[in-house]
Amino acid sequence: CMCNGEPKIGRLLLNDCVYATIGFDELSKKTGKEHESLEHMLSRDGDPRAGDLLGIVAVVAEHEGIELDVLVTQRHRSEQLVAA
Repeated sequence: CMCNGEPKIGRLLLNDCVYATIGFDELSKKTGKEHESLEHMLSRDGDPRAGDLLGIVAVVAEHEGIELDVLVTQRHRSEQLVAA
């Protein structure tokens, strides 16, 4: 979602993932960020930096024992996202 121009949905999905897996208390310990700050970052009104989001994703992936790969492809001009 975040890579496809829907950052709010992406943050909310990551928020749900944190609640369902590691939890915000443990995430706070692992990232060194305050619990409340993490919750705000992943809220509808949050505006986290990319580094913070990637850090959260890395901690959740490690906690769950998964490895994430990102595949970058080139879109045709007709498929380019239009900024709203």
